[in-house]
Amino acid sequence: SEPVPVSTTRAWQAAAGQAPDLYARRTMPLSFRPGWPQEHPEQFEQLLGARLTHPTPQQTWRAQFAACETFLAAGLDVSRISSPTLVIHGRDDQIVPVANGRLLAEALPDATYSEIRAAGHVVHLEQPALIAETISSFMNDLHLTHP
Repeated sequence: SEPVPVSTTRAWQAAAGQAPDLYARRTMPLSFRPGWPQEHPEQFEQLLGARLTHPTPQQTWRAQFAACETFLAAGLDVSRISSPTLVIHGRDDQIVPVANGRLLAEALPDATYSEIRAAGHVVHLEQPALIAETISSFMNDLHLTHP
């Protein structure tokens, strides 16, 4: 697996200790594909405002990051998951590199992999209609093959 990119880690570390609004403004763009916040400024500001309604404490961010690093380093045995599984990953994910989504899909015995072009870590916020369509299609296909 591939670790969190160094550039992302550095940005998070540089913003650590800032007030929640500054921390979010400096780090939240990394959750999107490069350029998305600038291309969708009103939507980005709405999402930022929603996030700041209930700011996540710094210790929670640190614990989540540590868990992510541990998971990416150690991996997880998914070979016993026999259920059909849909793995969706944004090609331009700046937090969990896309190679990890590909590896997960390869490791699952019955996976369908959907890589979304021009999407980052929060692909569901960037392209909600496409994600809904992808999930619906997977579920419909699943229903047809496993009535």
